Amino acid sequence: MKRLSVLVLALFATMSFGWVPSAVWETVNFSWSGDGGCKVLGSMTYDSDYRTISYSSSSGSGISDLNVSFYDSSNQFLGSFQNVVNNSVNYGGFTISFYTEELTFGDDVDIVAFGSNIYTLQYITSEPHFILNNAQTSEILDSSSKGLVVAPEPATMAILGLGGLFLCRKSKV
Repeated sequence: MKRLSVLVLALFATMSFGWVPSAVWETVNFSWSGDGGCKVLGSMTYDSDYRTISYSSSSGSGISDLNVSFYDSSNQFLGSFQNVVNNSVNYGGFTISFYTEELTFGDDVDIVAFGSNIYTLQYITSEPHFILNNAQTSEILDSSSKGLVVAPEPATMAILGLGGLFLCRKSKV
């Protein structure tokens, strides 16, 4: 009982001094590939304390930074943009959903990149659901029924590979 009293007292003292545990920020890389060979590559730093992160028309929370780069089918750079910087959304139509436990993106996507033109990757309700377009000319550059996917981080893959090698070596001994 005494331990519980100490914990309760510590909790109230913490709240009264305004201390709040800081967010646990993690970064993932992601990609999208269109059926015609266009690509979107990006990275996102998010608060892993959230189970679901959702932004709609630039309103939401849980993302610290989100950067994207768009490439055409010949791997020519089209443009890039920081859709979110220091928790501030820089694009009014920014829409995205992300599930932190599964490391998956939802279908709702509207991200933008700037180069010689304005480019967007958007979710639409009709097939194929994801389109990469030139927003200034309304030209669809590519499309796919597949959405954004989390790309494995190289360091994590290296650690997994080394662990696998260790297990293989150990089983031969």
